[in-house]
Parts: sequence; structure tokens; C-alpha cells
Amino acid sequence: MELSVIIPTHNQAERLRLVLCSLCRQTLAAEQFEILVIDDGCTDGTAEMAAGMEMANLRVLSLWPNQGRNLARNLGAVEARGELLVFLDGDALPAPDLLAHYLEASRRQ
Repeated sequence: MELSVIIPTHNQAERLRLVLCSLCRQTLAAEQFEILVIDDGCTDGTAEMAAGMEMANLRVLSLWPNQGRNLARNLGAVEARGELLVFLDGDALPAPDLLAHYLEASRRQ
């Protein structure tokens, strides 16, 4: 696994759906990255929505009660399997080539 995309979220299910759909359209092959959604005490069905996306490279981790964005990011970092961590917010729509650019830039280092 080359990349782990970590997305902490709190009650942004519909926005998160758009983010996940954008990640499905990445130019980087889905086998090269995983997506970790950190459900930070959501009460709006975020975990159920994400599970319904049926994405093989998606994992949902839950915090209860809400612990805050920093702890959610840290949990994602601890659970990540990728060599490179990419943090996105639950309402940030990534460009189709975002992950490919991250990977390319890391290889130039």
C-alpha cells in the first residue's frame, strides 16, 4: 500500500459522499491507496453511508463520543497501512490527479 488517505469527519455525510465519489475517480489505481474515514462521533449516518459506498479500499473507524479533529487524524495515522499519509477534510473535493501528484512528489524526494 503506497498511500493512506485520512478523512476525519463529524456530521458531514452528504459532503463526505462527494469526497468519496471524487476519490473513486482518481487517476491512481485504487489498489495503490486506502481511504480511512474517521467517524468522529457522527449522528447523521456517516458510517452507514460510507459502508454503502461499497469501496474495497475504504475503512471506517469510529470515535465515540466526538473527540475532535486532531484525535481523529491521529487515529487515522496510527491505523494507516500506507507509506505516505494524505489528510483531507470531509468537505474537500480532491482533483482527479491529486493522489498521483502526491505519490510522484514523494518519489522525487
